[in-house]
Amino acid sequence: MNRKTIAFIGGGNMGEAIISKMVSSDWKGDDIHVIDHNEEKLERLSSEYGVHAHKEPGSWLSEIDAVVLAVKPQQLAEAIKASKEWIEDALVISIAAGVRVKDLEAMIGHNCICRTMPNTPMKIGLGVCGLYSTPEAEPDHRFIVKVFAACGDLIWCTKEEELDGVTAISGSGPAYVFRFIEALTEAGLRLTTAELVFLTEHHVAPQINLLGDRNRQNLTETIYTQETIFDNILEAQMEHAAVRDEVVSALLRLLKKKRILLL
Repeated sequence: MNRKTIAFIGGGNMGEAIISKMVSSDWKGDDIHVIDHNEEKLERLSSEYGVHAHKEPGSWLSEIDAVVLAVKPQQLAEAIKASKEWIEDALVISIAAGVRVKDLEAMIGHNCICRTMPNTPMKIGLGVCGLYSTPEAEPDHRFIVKVFAACGDLIWCTKEEELDGVTAISGSGPAYVFRFIEALTEAGLRLTTAELVFLTEHHVAPQINLLGDRNRQNLTETIYTQETIFDNILEAQMEHAAVRDEVVSALLRLLKKKRILLL
């Protein structure tokens, strides 16, 4: 099916982030609709992105090719119930964390569904988005990619449970990186100046992106073993503090907590 139009049920932060990247690429605002109860928000979205704004779903929704469920998980059932009669033929894309395909199918009444797990950096086009679709939605993969292409890197999961790992790593990973950078900045302020840390981040980050896994490992080993730079102090301290183990442990605890909450 050649899909063209799309409706967002929910115009919150993540929904707006996706819309903003869509219209900055090759989407026309005229092909995008948004449903939200907040009139002020709808007016702003319509003004900024040229999208169609709706306070409530209606028969117009039956003409839309795809629907993005962009509300919080606790609001999902009510949002689907209000729109169900008009989305029988639509591809349904969900960004609601932790809500399984089988539960979505039970609420929607069909199984042309794609679950996605975008993260916050997508707002500036540097996100990582995990995706999993039912076999019925596989013909729509190109359309789905078009929706999220400008948001960052896309990772297709072959099993739905793999999205849990994406949630833990891409969802929480940036926070770990930012905390580590904050620690480097604090050390830089104490020892020299924050400019040194900024320059280090500015020049190292692009190099990391250009490296393959093997070269990345070689670089790490080179840095760790150059005594004139680190004298192995960083390696020893990180091993002593069990930094790697603690990060892995924390992410696994987070994943377990999310699974418990979603049972």
